[in-house]
Amino acid sequence: DHAGIATQIRVEEELRKARSQGWAMDHEEYEIGNRCIAAPIYDYGGEIVAAISASGSTIQIPDEKIPEIAEGVMQIAHEISRGLGYTG
Repeated sequence: DHAGIATQIRVEEELRKARSQGWAMDHEEYEIGNRCIAAPIYDYGGEIVAAISASGSTIQIPDEKIPEIAEGVMQIAHEISRGLGYTG
């Protein structure tokens, strides 16, 4: 049905966006009033093996703090990845 196609297209768009920017966000999709910003963790072979995230309410993570928090989450994910032997 058309709703399923629209949902699939939106998911694919979000995945492309997350890959290009290096992080993804749950913006109240799972729970109203809460956000989660996540970044992937890679192993020595360049495979994603885990993720790390920061979660909080929309008051704790307001729109203007999203870039700063995303940068911090990506930095920590990169440090963990390097500890696993990732060199990318």
